[in-house]
Amino acid sequence: MKDEIRGHINDPKALESLYRSSKKEFKDAISELNQESDPPVVIKVWYERLFYEKETVSSSQSMPLTTVLALCMAAIILVKLPDWLIIDEEEYYARNVGFIVFPVLMAYFFIKDNFKNDVHILIAGAITLFSVVYLNWLTGTLYEDTVSLSCIHMPFLLWSLLGLAFSSNSPRSSSKRIEFLKFNGDLVIMTAIILICGVLLTGVTFLLFGFLDMHSFFEFYTKNIVFAGLASAPIVATYVVDGNSQIVSKVSPIIAKIFTPLVSFTLFCYLIAVVISNADPFQDRDFLLVFNLILIGVVAIIFFTVSESSEKEMSRFSLTNLIFLLILTVVVNGIALTAIVFRISEWGFTPNRSAVIGGNILIMIHLFKIGYNLLFRKNGGIHQIEGSIATYLPVYTVWSVVVIFVFPLIFNSF
Repeated sequence: MKDEIRGHINDPKALESLYRSSKKEFKDAISELNQESDPPVVIKVWYERLFYEKETVSSSQSMPLTTVLALCMAAIILVKLPDWLIIDEEEYYARNVGFIVFPVLMAYFFIKDNFKNDVHILIAGAITLFSVVYLNWLTGTLYEDTVSLSCIHMPFLLWSLLGLAFSSNSPRSSSKRIEFLKFNGDLVIMTAIILICGVLLTGVTFLLFGFLDMHSFFEFYTKNIVFAGLASAPIVATYVVDGNSQIVSKVSPIIAKIFTPLVSFTLFCYLIAVVISNADPFQDRDFLLVFNLILIGVVAIIFFTVSESSEKEMSRFSLTNLIFLLILTVVVNGIALTAIVFRISEWGFTPNRSAVIGGNILIMIHLFKIGYNLLFRKNGGIHQIEGSIATYLPVYTVWSVVVIFVFPLIFNSF
């Protein structure tokens, strides 16, 4: 291989062909040639191309470990407040689940950015503080529609503020928003891995201490260690993703390529099963709820798939599968939208029905927008599709604000 490389040292196309024909052998040969005295510039360039990543993977984390531990401790304190104060656990976690993690993750990125953007810090801090006070002072029980809707939509608003913290000085940049979506995909995967490890550790711990018959230890472990691990997992995952992006970013596209076809097949079978079983989303409220949960999950997968793709990686199979999944999602959304319109025409508007129909309409518009750019791509390619996703994200934020703050006024919840 070394002789072939030397023979084509001035032929870039031939060198690329050699590399693609046998990558490992080519890489080993380049490594040996680079060690020779005064190697040609072409050899040096190929060496940096092939070995640069290996040298940078072990680079130091971007955030001091002590800071990460402090942020984990803050999340643990927030999750343990009901044990230390006279607070109803169900009320506390339902209303404040988003405030346990998202503000801490916002702090992570503001600290990473050395608190450079005072305006963004002020905006995120003021909205978060106001939202905490508002949601905890919102009158009514969790079983009232407007209260439960506010609790459900609050994490979406906090997620938008996390995007503001993540995007630093360019929150309106489409590329930065897509980068944020990629981060979310990597974060979910890494958090899942950490939680799986935590489950294994818990199983081993219970097995070992089970022989000692220490029931008090099990209670302590469940109420403290497990809760602390759940609160800390997203923060630790953020630390891992942020410091090892070159490793983690290789996993997500592979998962997207494997997972997306499986989701498409499962969703297709589900729709067939719905027809065969004569299920009726028009009359069955719980079934309609499941339909909408499926819709939100599949839309999130579409976002994840597009954000983890590149023009070179978007093969014909991947593109066809994405279009097929998009069509299935439009069908699911169409059924859900038709069903909720029917229920409104029969029984009138309620907070839940208004929230569902508004969300379905917004998602349907977005799906058509993505589908149009997917089918009629121009020179922008995958970036054009990414742009159709990124520019629409603030619409979901605005809708979350409407449901959280306006619905209680409209439906007289105060």
